[in-house]
Order: sequence, then C-alpha cells, then structure tokens
Amino acid sequence: MSKAPAVDYAATILEALSCNDGLGITEISNLTGINKNAVSRILGALCGQGWIARRGDGYSLTLKPFRICSRALSRTSLYKESGVFLARLWEKTGDSCFIGVKHGKNVLYIQHLDSTHDIVVAGRVGGEYPLHCSAPGKVLLAYSDEEEQRQYCESELKPRTSNTITDSKVFGEQISLIRENGYAEDNEEGSYGIICLAAPIFDYKGSVIASTGISTATVYSDIKTFAEEKSEAVKTTAAQISAALGYTD
Repeated sequence: MSKAPAVDYAATILEALSCNDGLGITEISNLTGINKNAVSRILGALCGQGWIARRGDGYSLTLKPFRICSRALSRTSLYKESGVFLARLWEKTGDSCFIGVKHGKNVLYIQHLDSTHDIVVAGRVGGEYPLHCSAPGKVLLAYSDEEEQRQYCESELKPRTSNTITDSKVFGEQISLIRENGYAEDNEEGSYGIICLAAPIFDYKGSVIASTGISTATVYSDIKTFAEEKSEAVKTTAAQISAALGYTD
C-alpha cells in the first residue's frame, strides 16, 4: 500500500471494472479485498468524476478512461507512425489487421482494424492474448532474451486448442524459425477457426517493441496458403513502420 491508499483503492477498483461489467459493491469488495464502506466511498467519487456510471445495482466504466488513455497513446511514436501503414495493409488484404505490444505474459492490441470479410475475426484495442499461442505474441517472445523465453516456456505453455504448442523443445524450435523467416504463424493455436501472421517492429535502437500482422477465418484460407500469399505484405508493413521509427537494418 502506498502513502495514498484512496488512490490505490480507486486504481484497483477501476482495474476490476475494466474486466467485469456491472459489479455491485459486495462483488467489488470480494474481488478486490477492499472493505465495502471504502468501496462505496470510492465508487461515489468515481461516479462524480465521470469515470464510472451506476446502472441498477451495478457499476460500469464509462468511456472517460479510454478517452484519456487514448490521448496519451496517440502521442506515442509507435501509435502515430504505424497508423498509415496498417491502413495500407488492411486495404491490400481485407483481413483483420493489428499492432500488438507485450504486456506481461500477453500481447496487447493497441490498434485493430476489422476485416472486410463477411466473417470477421474478433479483436479489439485493449484485447490481450497469450504470447505462445498468438502470432504477434510469438514474435514478441522470439525477440525476448533467452532467460525470459526459458521462464515462459517452463510455466506458460498451456493449451488453448489441440493445436497449441505445449512442448518447450518444439516451441524453442519454432522461435528459431520465426527469427529466421522474419514472421510468425498461428494455426488455430489460440482459437479454433482463426489463423494469423505477424512480423516484428523494431525501434531506432534495433529492439523489437511491437508486432504487426493479419488474421482471418479458416473458411477463407488455410495457414500454408495464407502465409504464401500474405507473409511478405506483413513483413513489408513491419519494415515500413520500423523505418518510420528510425530503424536501419
């Protein structure tokens, strides 16, 4: 606990509401470990500031947190420089396109454009997916240091589908292949019916700070055809964003 417990409480409650919509005071208290009186006071203050809204007996986030965070996000170089190139990739492929950054043991989408196909692969800004079973996450893990890779493989290779790679040796071989080929594949490893490609984005220091890629439903393609037809477009987009960030190969 910091020297400002009320701030700690507010942050904890906001985080809880970001993952669970329509929680009541008792539910929030049980979820956060904050006593109900404190929860009630904090909720009242947050409602007054427009951060949350009461709907019946439950509380939900408003769009104010997103608006504020979006202002900060829009000022970052990655977000600003990647937009035009991501849009071009989207126009060229018609697939769902994204920019992802590492957030703990997940990849977090900071940009996402829905596909123009009738069947749209679900995705959203702020969505998080495990590193090992998503193409953008695999890229970020492949360019992490060896110790981080080792620790992740020891504890996090949990199955999401029957295609998820859970063997650390096999996963290590795939990481080497990703660095060799310059892109990663997700062959229904995170969700059935969804395939994905992603490539690394480098900053001016030569560090991988994000990944960009595309995803589609398996009714439109299989992973082999998808990679053959569109991996170069993904790698080109990643290279263009990297160059805009000052990276020189």
